[in-house]
Amino acid sequence: MSEQKKPFIFGAAVGSGLTALAVDRAGADFLLVLNAGRLRMRGASSLAAYLPLRPANEWVFEIAEEEILHRCSSPVLAGLNVRDPAIDPAEIVEKAKDIGFAGVCNFPSSAMLEGQLRQLMEAEGIGFGKECDLIRAAAAQDLKTLAYVCTNREARMMHDAGAERICVVVGFTGGGTGVSTNLTLEAAADLANRVLEGIPDTVETLIEGGPITSPEDALTVTRLSRVNGYIAGSTIDRLPIEHAIKEVARSYTIISKMGRGAKSNSTRSAVFVGGSHIMQDLRKVVADVAPSDLPILITGETGTGKSILAADIHVQNSTSKRDPVVVDCTGLSTDIGSIQLLGQVAGLNRRDVPLARGALESAHGNSLILEEVSALNSDLQGLMLRFAETGYVQRIGALDGRTVNARLITTSNQDLETLVQAKIFRRDLYHRINTIEIVVPPLRDRRDDIAELASYFARTFTQGTDVLFTNAALRILIEHEWPGNVRELLNVIRRVVTLNATGRVTAQDVSFLKSAQVSEPPKQIYSGGAAEPISERDWIADALRQHNYRKGETARHLGMAPRTLYNKIKKFQLE
Repeated sequence: MSEQKKPFIFGAAVGSGLTALAVDRAGADFLLVLNAGRLRMRGASSLAAYLPLRPANEWVFEIAEEEILHRCSSPVLAGLNVRDPAIDPAEIVEKAKDIGFAGVCNFPSSAMLEGQLRQLMEAEGIGFGKECDLIRAAAAQDLKTLAYVCTNREARMMHDAGAERICVVVGFTGGGTGVSTNLTLEAAADLANRVLEGIPDTVETLIEGGPITSPEDALTVTRLSRVNGYIAGSTIDRLPIEHAIKEVARSYTIISKMGRGAKSNSTRSAVFVGGSHIMQDLRKVVADVAPSDLPILITGETGTGKSILAADIHVQNSTSKRDPVVVDCTGLSTDIGSIQLLGQVAGLNRRDVPLARGALESAHGNSLILEEVSALNSDLQGLMLRFAETGYVQRIGALDGRTVNARLITTSNQDLETLVQAKIFRRDLYHRINTIEIVVPPLRDRRDDIAELASYFARTFTQGTDVLFTNAALRILIEHEWPGNVRELLNVIRRVVTLNATGRVTAQDVSFLKSAQVSEPPKQIYSGGAAEPISERDWIADALRQHNYRKGETARHLGMAPRTLYNKIKKFQLE
């Protein structure tokens, strides 16, 4: 068993005060001031940092002094260039320290260069060896050190020089003003592992560049490799401005939604009904993740409300008035499923089918909800992996395609991790869709919510009229195991309200439920033939031991609500 993964580290390579201040307030672990950051803000690629446009180090010092160092609380490191033969690494480090930098890194690095140019630089003493001298000088002055590397030899050299953090560069970042890359996330993770072979675990390891262009990409690579952090450069420069514009625009569009919002609060989804701690936590998680565009996996037993929750997340996030595109994966075979997902051109396979969009293409600018994604066969899993990675959709029989931008929400009543271990579900697809996982609890684990849910459903079926449940009726509802979860409770209340027009639900009305009898603490409980009865405290303590102190299982065994069990544990000091 491998050791627990280190906490994720987020570094930002910046070139302006606007970007630096935004990522600092967002909680970046450290900032790198690079000439490439300034060039990107001017619309150029990071590759331009290698051109002799102006003195790189002086530019970095100027940007930091005027716009960053006095405004940010995160540690700020200087990206220093030592390819000028006149530059002494110790002197340039001393200057960076005097200005107020917390550390240094080797940028732009010769590690990104190859061939004869790299050989000539090494021969002239202005190559990677001199960058190691830079890191060595910074370590000697107790400054923070970060080293950019591309090979295992370079990583070992930087470790010997005293680098605290090593960042594996897997190429220039693709997309936008970046360069193209054919490297996949899995290949990037494998490359990082090879580069970091032999580097002690005490060294913090990060990755940057190549196919990593989003937070979910970074999360995927850290899961697949030993790196525990990511440095965002091209992927973050434009975000503060775009975010500000988006928020201002939403302030205007929210005006048209204010009326709808007030109405929806009174008819909120049944998934969110309930005051139990577990539901409070669920509502908080949904509120935190719904505004983002990160892929979400919703798991839970059948009938817990996964599909309803997925639709609610779409409503909370989407500025579109369209309904989400929903695909039931349980009904997709390889042939028909491919057509439904991708679409097809007219007359293909002797079918008189007009040119039509599939579900993936229809989801452009919208949310795509894949219900019970675990039901996809291997071929369709591969299709969805390609879509999740590239967003590219090509109709069956078409010569070209288009790029689709859709928020991916998936649900599953199966444990996907178990299916991955059994090689039934693809690991790479699992990591793609599981950026954020929301677990919807079964109804038996939130019995304290059953009374509120029953009243909620009853009002729904009586057009808002309150229905009274007697204590005996509620006791039967609470004791029932609810294998069908919220869906089963919904149907039970529909039946009861339909057959009973009195507005009052009694135990007789719900007696058809095969409820589990609540166990009361027995008057006398004998142990080993002893005649002495045990106390309620010992009764509960014994049940806790039998169930390895799993409180949910213990509460079900004793026939009491979890909150009641928690109160008794506290009362009898059994924690």
